[in-house]
Amino acid sequence: MKLSTKLIAGVAGLLGYILLKRYRLRSRLPHGPRGYPIVGNVPQMDQQRPHETLFEWSKTYGAIYTVNFLGSYIIVLNSEEAIREMLVEKSSDFAGRPYAFRIKVRLLWKQESHSPQK
Repeated sequence: MKLSTKLIAGVAGLLGYILLKRYRLRSRLPHGPRGYPIVGNVPQMDQQRPHETLFEWSKTYGAIYTVNFLGSYIIVLNSEEAIREMLVEKSSDFAGRPYAFRIKVRLLWKQESHSPQK
């Protein structure tokens, strides 16, 4: 096999893996407005009044839906019942912070750079 053929196969395989992973994540989340690649729903938002855009989307998608901001999926709760269910009834399911790769890399870097030298 030529190197270019292997490279094309590798890129196609990586792209397929990324798309499959995104599809699996997206299929577990509540439905919401479809965004653009990379930027998500940012261009669709009113930058001066984002709360109004979120309220309009709740009329279409219901009290609980998902939006994508620059690759981060955010679940929006737009009713008192949905908020109460999340904060009171299912609080243990939603406790904690989301995993942030950037924070983990930064902490790892600080830990390695401050380790004593032998």
